[in-house]
Amino acid sequence: KLALDESQAAFDKAKADFGRTEQLITSGTISQADYDQLKAQFASAKSKLATARNNLAYTQLHASFNGVVARTHIEKFEEVQAKQTIVTLQDIERINLKVNIPESMMVHVSKEAPKQIYAEFAAIKGKQFPLSFVEVST
Repeated sequence: KLALDESQAAFDKAKADFGRTEQLITSGTISQADYDQLKAQFASAKSKLATARNNLAYTQLHASFNGVVARTHIEKFEEVQAKQTIVTLQDIERINLKVNIPESMMVHVSKEAPKQIYAEFAAIKGKQFPLSFVEVST
């Protein structure tokens, strides 16, 4: 972010300097060489600003699914290499749970026509999560 701010300031100055010289070149107050130099500085500052914006964009990660960060494998401000694992993400759209249900409760449930079954977790009191059967084992 600091590099982007610095590049933006340099670009703004180069743009202002070049804008002033465009008026001076038409009146003959400034030499063509000075004009060309300021024009090149403006183009260079514009290019550096674009590079700084791209570099800042490379600092953000976007997942292709909704989920949570399960584990972070690096420290803040640590430089990373290509293909290095940075975080482990868990998809929270569908979670597979293995649950042991007593036989006395299973007589009320069948895989073909299951009733609505929910799970509650101690860490999230009062919230029910709907379950669906994938497999029944005996």
